[in-house]
Amino acid sequence: MGALLHLVYPPQCLTCGKMVTTDFGLCGTCWRETPFISGLVCDLCGTPMPGEDLGKPEHCDDCLTIARP
Repeated sequence: MGALLHLVYPPQCLTCGKMVTTDFGLCGTCWRETPFISGLVCDLCGTPMPGEDLGKPEHCDDCLTIARP
């Protein structure tokens, strides 16, 4: 069933629409241009935060004041 689906709807890059080999993938050009988040981020929502990642859970101000699911 999956092969038939790929014949009708071939996998495309999520950003630009070029053909790719797997579903939900990025082409090489879009992968190189994607700005990945690195460093310290909120463990609940993923917002970048100032400081260094010390390996312990950190939460941003919004997640400290608003209950997240």
